[in-house]
Amino acid sequence: MSEMKVDARQFWAAVNGMYKHHPTDSETLIWELEVFGRFDNDFIVEALRAHVRSSEFAPRPNSIWRAAGSADSVSPRLALEQIVHAVKRDGPYRSPVLDNPQVAMTIAHLGGWSTVCKEIPDPTNGFDYERYAKRFEAAYEAARADINVRKLTPPPVLGLTDAVKARPVPSGLVALAGAQ
Repeated sequence: MSEMKVDARQFWAAVNGMYKHHPTDSETLIWELEVFGRFDNDFIVEALRAHVRSSEFAPRPNSIWRAAGSADSVSPRLALEQIVHAVKRDGPYRSPVLDNPQVAMTIAHLGGWSTVCKEIPDPTNGFDYERYAKRFEAAYEAARADINVRKLTPPPVLGLTDAVKARPVPSGLVALAGAQ
C-alpha cells in the first residue's frame, strides 16, 4: 500500500480545525516565513503528526522548530532525522540549510556533507540504518563537547557545488616545461 502524499499547509489547516483554532493573518505569515519557507513538506507533516499525538493545544511554529533540531536539547535521533530529510532534499551537490551548530559539527566529524550523503543508509534498511545511527550518535556527542566545552565553531556545511566555488584560485599559473 502506497503512502498518501499530504500537503503540509493543508494538513496544518486541518490540525488547526481539529483544535478549533483560527489562525490570524499574522500567525499565518509567521508560519509561512518560519516553517513552510524553511522546512521540507514531509518533515513538517511528520512534526505536526507528532504534535497531534502529544499535545492538547494547537501547534505553534516552535513545535516544528523543536522537532527540526534548532533547540539545544535535540536528541541524536531527531538530529539524524533532520539529516535524512536534508539528504533527500538537497543531495550531495547543494549545501543544506542547518540552523543547529551541533548538527553541522556532527557532519564535519562524519567526513563532510558529500560523505554523509554517500554513506547514510535508507531508513527502511533497519540493520544498516541502526548501525549508522549509533555512529551518528557518537559523532553527535563529540560535536556537543566540541561546541559546549571546547567552544569550537563548526565549519560551514558545503555541498559539492559550493565546495568547488570556495576553493582558492591560484594567484599565478606555472608554465609546464617545454610548453613555452
